[in-house]
Amino acid sequence: MSVTSFDAIATEYDLSFSESKIGKAQRNQVHAFLNEALGQKTGLNILELNCGTGIDAIYLAAKNHKILATDISEGMIDLVNDKIKTLHLTDHIQTKVMDIKQLEYLTPEIKYDLIFSNFGGFNCLSPSEIQKASNELSRLLADRGQFIAVIMPNFCAWETIYFLSKLSLRKAFRRFSKTPIPANLDAQTTVNTWYYSPSQFLNLLRNEFTFSKKRPIGFFIPPSYLTWIAQRTPRFFNVLVSLEKRMANLSFLAFTSDHYYIECIKR
Repeated sequence: MSVTSFDAIATEYDLSFSESKIGKAQRNQVHAFLNEALGQKTGLNILELNCGTGIDAIYLAAKNHKILATDISEGMIDLVNDKIKTLHLTDHIQTKVMDIKQLEYLTPEIKYDLIFSNFGGFNCLSPSEIQKASNELSRLLADRGQFIAVIMPNFCAWETIYFLSKLSLRKAFRRFSKTPIPANLDAQTTVNTWYYSPSQFLNLLRNEFTFSKKRPIGFFIPPSYLTWIAQRTPRFFNVLVSLEKRMANLSFLAFTSDHYYIECIKR
């Protein structure tokens, strides 16, 4: 994982994704699932990996949880720190520049109730790196603690149909690759990315975790690079968002969505 890759997009990330209609719609689905998972609990000790610009950490802090928000990018963490100060959340959110490949260096005084990673952070890890991370996640979690992640699967219906319509066979089926492919963060920046079906991802965690739940993120809502759909056809996009909400509990859609949400519990 390249530090400079994520530093390069830090200042534009909120504008290009987080504040876009697609970005907001997909994140709202994630937050709905988080609300269901956490219920009425407050004061949880949460570790967030690849926190980006801190939107999820701020959301969880508003629920009265304590969060350590980490990211490999110093530029991203700088933006999180600015938001924390502006929103007066220093009592709820701490930050740390940290690579998820180096979890062994994290030694908290109190173990975490939840470890959370949104929007494909673990897709930056190879299978062997995920297995290594799984051991460390288990070490960092309290008994029966939860690991929740949002992962990009190895097939996305929207992506395949879109690129087939463009007669780009390589891009249409790129997620099937067993080796990492360079995925675009923006027009100039790429990062090596692996894609995992829910069963593949769970298999890498099986020694330390038991499966709890999976849900689709972006089966009806398109990938972020199709933002023109939301901009040019807002009524159609609103229909897609409505369908996403109505079909949110159809777990089999996770296999063909842009992302999937997955919950695991420490053994």
